[in-house]
Amino acid sequence: MSQSVFPALPGLMWGFTLGERFDTVIYPAAAPGFETRISKGPDPTFMIKLQYEFLRNKPSVDELSTLRAFFRAMKGDFDSFLLDLSTLTHNSADDTIANQVLTVDANGYAPLVRNVAGNVVSNLETIYEVNTITSVKANNVTYTLTGHNVNATAGHYSYWDASPTRTYAGASYPGVVIQFGTVPTPPPDVISFSWYYRVRFEKGEADFDAFMFELYELQEISLMTTRLL
Repeated sequence: MSQSVFPALPGLMWGFTLGERFDTVIYPAAAPGFETRISKGPDPTFMIKLQYEFLRNKPSVDELSTLRAFFRAMKGDFDSFLLDLSTLTHNSADDTIANQVLTVDANGYAPLVRNVAGNVVSNLETIYEVNTITSVKANNVTYTLTGHNVNATAGHYSYWDASPTRTYAGASYPGVVIQFGTVPTPPPDVISFSWYYRVRFEKGEADFDAFMFELYELQEISLMTTRLL
């Protein structure tokens, strides 16, 4: 598990593919048309296909070596790394959220989510990798951070990583979770933060094509989101 961030390089084509794939186990029944379906998780796997129009290979500027070195450091599809999606979409909403509502339960925990489109449960995307937490407020009072992966003290908050899954008083929290040392009074409770996606290369191979002197292209390379065990 690497904490390296996928490099943003100028040769990336504007157009790229962002796909979503849910994993479902399907068992056909004996009777035609009947089946049992079991979902393997609440969140889709994101599939990202990139193309690089040019990668320079000059002594003064060498994007080719940068990308090759990163690919080798990850050992192709072996290791996972971090992706700031906004470097691809050029949309700050894909890596930063201000005043996201927190739903605090009786245990003093609040799962960290991204509200993709409207306050609808099906549009809540679980956050698995925090970059920075700018502020946490409960009823307009700013809470101070106790620490990371430690129990929050009274009047403060902490945040816990997604792995291993945080379980407390019979409740399970699959992603990053905010813990309050003192359960806040009813909402609004909000957080401002930025995050990464944890991804890996889909395949363990990459083909760099030379098309001019000191210029290469990469016709396609695919990333896919992954989870920690």
